[in-house]
Amino acid sequence: MKFITIIAILWAAAACPSAFGKDFYLKQQVHADESTVMGQTQPARDFVREVWLTPNRMVIFDDESKTVVDWEKKLIATADHRRRTIVQMPLNRGTGIAAMSAEERRRFEKVMGEVLDLRVVVKVTDERRAVAGRACRKYLLTVETGMDKTTAEIWASPELNVDKEMTAAYIAFSVMQMPGAVQAFDATLAELKKIEGLPVLTVQRIEMMGQTFARSAELLEFREAKAPQEAFEMPHGYVRQTL
Repeated sequence: MKFITIIAILWAAAACPSAFGKDFYLKQQVHADESTVMGQTQPARDFVREVWLTPNRMVIFDDESKTVVDWEKKLIATADHRRRTIVQMPLNRGTGIAAMSAEERRRFEKVMGEVLDLRVVVKVTDERRAVAGRACRKYLLTVETGMDKTTAEIWASPELNVDKEMTAAYIAFSVMQMPGAVQAFDATLAELKKIEGLPVLTVQRIEMMGQTFARSAELLEFREAKAPQEAFEMPHGYVRQTL
């Protein structure tokens, strides 16, 4: 839930991304190590993740969840297929603090207090090699907050010529997991724009609450194509929750 809150605040600060003009489809093979956080253990998992990037919306989905960001409607919604729930919240939530209840304000301030010291650094290296048949360059991404640290080795290809703001939004969503707060957005965006092209291979090392685990994602398919409307539709029969 913290991830949903933080990403909503981030995109509220950014307003609607520029008109990228084209739709893109991505398919990735993802591996996640077993991890235990706050007493909850997630088993190791290998799965396929699919993504649609468009000028107005983005959706990332796999067999366990589906998240849709709609910049025009200023909404973000995540469906959890195991719990059969849909959690939705406005992207401009960060501007509505005065309207929050005491409990909402308490939760909001707790989350923000944990992440306001967000630090994001992208190091551009001179290492280049072919990955999945595409010419790539290696970038080192470091993301630190008061709670955790993520280091990622990103092999990105300029052959996948997507608008830099779209690339930054995608990396913030799919790689960083905790994109940050309003105060950090400009610096975060500037760092992520150092990456030329979309990631073809990403290998992450995540340190959280005394635990260390790894995650990787490799691009299987990329194409320019019109995104189907049904890709952004939420499943029927789920319990809806609004934050």
